[in-house]
Order: sequence, then structure tokens, then C-alpha cells
Amino acid sequence: MLTQIKNFIKNRKITNYFKTNFDKNVLISYIVYPLRFGKSDRHNNQLEVKAIANVFKNLSYNVDVVFYSSSEKINYEKYDLIFGFGKPFVNSVSSKKKLKRIFYAT
Repeated sequence: MLTQIKNFIKNRKITNYFKTNFDKNVLISYIVYPLRFGKSDRHNNQLEVKAIANVFKNLSYNVDVVFYSSSEKINYEKYDLIFGFGKPFVNSVSSKKKLKRIFYAT
């Protein structure tokens, strides 16, 4: 039970990571915890998600990040772009809104 709670907190969605007010929104479907906790950069993916988020901020996107295996229901209507892989990325295909998608695989 404690492990489930830790995983829930560690992997819950981040909305508007940089607290910006741009006209465009991106949803990154990847890992969340390095952005939430800013812990060590032990693995390449921790550096990658930080760099990816910064690139989108520099391109004037508000950045939301969701864990790649999340089953959370997502309103894709607010997004202009979906980046990443996993369940949220795959589920975006059934969205009624025409979205740009960038599949990210390492």
C-alpha cells in the first residue's frame, strides 16, 4: 500500500510545469518524477525529460507532463501537440481534435 501511494505521488500529472501563459499547450507523455522532485541525474532519461520540457518552453508552449503508463482520462482538446509514447500518447489518437504528435522512442 505504501509503495502504491509513493508511486501515485511520484507519477501524478504535472500541469503547466513552468507556470507560463503561452497560447499553445503540449502534453509530454514520458516520466514525471525528475520534474517533480529534481532529484539526481543518474539516468539519461532524467536529463532528457528536463531538456525536452525546456525546449517546449523555449518554443512558447505551456508544458504538461504525464507518466507514460497513466490510465488517467485526459482532455486532449486543450493540446496543440502530444509528445512521447505510452498510453496517453496512444489514447490521443482517438481524440476528436486533430493533434500534432511526435513519437519519442529511445
